[in-house]
Amino acid sequence: MRALVLSLILVCLPATASGADILQENLPQQTYDMNSAEPGHLYFATEKPGRVVRAPMLKTDIHMSVSGPIVRTRVVQHFTNDSTAWVEGLYTYPLPKGSAVDTLEMKVGDRLIKGEIKEKAEAKRTFEAAKRAGKRASLVVQKRPNIFSTQLANIGPGETIEITIEYQDLIEPRDNLFELRFPMVVRPRYNPGIPLDDTQARAGWGFDTDQVPDGRGLTQPLVIAQGKIHNPVTLSIDLAAGFDMANLESPSHAVTINSDGRTAKVELAEGPVPADQDFILRWRPNANEAPQVGHLKEASGEGMHHLLMFIPPETDGHSTADLVSRDLTIVLDKSGSMSGQAIRQAKSAVRRALMRLTDADRINLIAFDSFVRPLFPRTQQATTKVIEQALDFLDDIEADGGTEMSAALGLALPGGSSDEENAASTSLQQIIFITDGAVGNEKALMQQIKTGLGDARLFTVGIGSAPNSYFMEEAAHFGRGAYLNIAMNDDVHTAMATLFNKIESPQITEIKINLPEGLDEQDVQMVPARVADLYAGEPIVLALRTDKPMKGDIVVTGNFQGTPWEAKIDARGGGNGTGVSGLWARRAIKAVNRNHIGRYSEEDRKAQRQKILDIALPYNLVSDFTSLVAVDHTPARPARTPLFRRETPANLPAGMDWGQRKVMTLTSGLLTAETVAARDRLAQSVRPRGTATPAQLYMLIGLALLVLASLLMLADRVVRRATKCG
Repeated sequence: MRALVLSLILVCLPATASGADILQENLPQQTYDMNSAEPGHLYFATEKPGRVVRAPMLKTDIHMSVSGPIVRTRVVQHFTNDSTAWVEGLYTYPLPKGSAVDTLEMKVGDRLIKGEIKEKAEAKRTFEAAKRAGKRASLVVQKRPNIFSTQLANIGPGETIEITIEYQDLIEPRDNLFELRFPMVVRPRYNPGIPLDDTQARAGWGFDTDQVPDGRGLTQPLVIAQGKIHNPVTLSIDLAAGFDMANLESPSHAVTINSDGRTAKVELAEGPVPADQDFILRWRPNANEAPQVGHLKEASGEGMHHLLMFIPPETDGHSTADLVSRDLTIVLDKSGSMSGQAIRQAKSAVRRALMRLTDADRINLIAFDSFVRPLFPRTQQATTKVIEQALDFLDDIEADGGTEMSAALGLALPGGSSDEENAASTSLQQIIFITDGAVGNEKALMQQIKTGLGDARLFTVGIGSAPNSYFMEEAAHFGRGAYLNIAMNDDVHTAMATLFNKIESPQITEIKINLPEGLDEQDVQMVPARVADLYAGEPIVLALRTDKPMKGDIVVTGNFQGTPWEAKIDARGGGNGTGVSGLWARRAIKAVNRNHIGRYSEEDRKAQRQKILDIALPYNLVSDFTSLVAVDHTPARPARTPLFRRETPANLPAGMDWGQRKVMTLTSGLLTAETVAARDRLAQSVRPRGTATPAQLYMLIGLALLVLASLLMLADRVVRRATKCG
């Protein structure tokens, strides 16, 4: 009986970790007394009671130069060690999903050290060796195509080191709208699967699992910095559109605009702002100014590179809705990361979608967090009664729990459904997936969509101040649909009307690319190699590399509204486009990764790695298998002086409600001064929520087991007394 009681108590302990345990997890010594911590600063707790250390401070300056559709961005990160110890800083941050990162510079005092591109493992070894030798070093690593990290070793007490990265990107106009988006914060990621470390499991989201073994690196400590701008960002843009602009505006931030109609200087009106949401700038061409084709080119040591853009004509108003009924499934993410404004926007978007249905359509709603909850077992005819049931279902939805997307997709995708009636439907099967995309297992979900889609079409709607645009675009690509991001201040009704216009408008089908005479596919490396069907308002963007001169026209043909459509560009023309070569390389890498989704054998993995290395190394790009590293070869940290590793916390994404807490770290023990003052209260009230493990359930199970253990101990005592009395 004693052995049984002891085993029950040991099982309970991991599930009932207190808030104090979470805040003090395996951290080194520090330099400040907790009771004298200065308000307005961020602190890390340590294993020594009552002692904290300041986190490295970060401010970022961003400058973007836009020339037509090409964007060149310079990001300067200022790391300041506001403590008396030597520290190693680590900052995880987002970049646009198509970023071709090709430059790293480290400035220490008056010295400027340029980074080198290396294979990822070699770059890591170079960095670690420099760190051990006390040399200042920086390492830029790609964790996802839209998530990067900067690691900086040996920041001296009171020292500021500047890290500069530069990247190239492309703006693809949609619906005659140009949108420049710069993400500023990584939304906390949910990592499904079995935690690889019990200590991390007790900490909530942001841990490694068997499905997302690098999950810890995707999520940094979070903080609500009240009364002080945490991670301040300045931003300026030089814009040369190449045409007369209309409606130049930012829906995300207050900006000042100085423009002559064709060019503009844009800056943040309020100066530095917190890095807590995507920055968005939009503009349209004036009437009759919209470009129909575009051609830019650049020569490099790797060959001549061409970037081609075709803008198909607008539709005439006819839609597929006139010809065929729609079988629509709307999948709504209601996990904790969707809390706050995101879930309100999402529910409004669903209401708008429901209002567009007719009796000829069929509808089902699927809501998910840690579990999946469908409204009906299968899609139902969209009668007035069914629509009312759907609206009532929607009203009851609140954001909480994990983000188990796979189960929801399995229910929605016809290839993954056991519902023979839906799978055999002759209606146009469409899935609208509304989410912030805050997951770490993107590739597994893409594979699921790729294999389970059947003849359906999947459209993604990104919600919130910092959606995972990489997942949105790739899910729509494998779903043979389109994607839409709805910003915090966007009108949801207008945005959803835009999406439905795409869904209801005829596609441009049977698209073919005809190269100039004398060239064939072996002479030209074109990305993408094949162009999928397009929805209304979507551009055709091609990137080409060739060693042979192109003479004549590149002709694009297709079927548009039942009639032949054709567009052509003179391959001998085109303007000079600095950075086109890097954009071709980045798109070529994306094509390799797309081709290898679902191919995970060791042989396939080696082939993927080699293909990417063959592109990334000569083009000096950060990728899945390459990193940029910079080393100052002058030793700085004195021998035998300890080095403390600190992650730089990020802001809670704007509009995200996380229980109004002051601390969101749960994995690394970040403290604010307000937290220090309220430590005892936090130790009793910290509850991992949202995009997390089912921690509350674990706590309840642990409590139940403790009660059971107590009862067994009591029963054991009663039996012993009875035995003695006998």
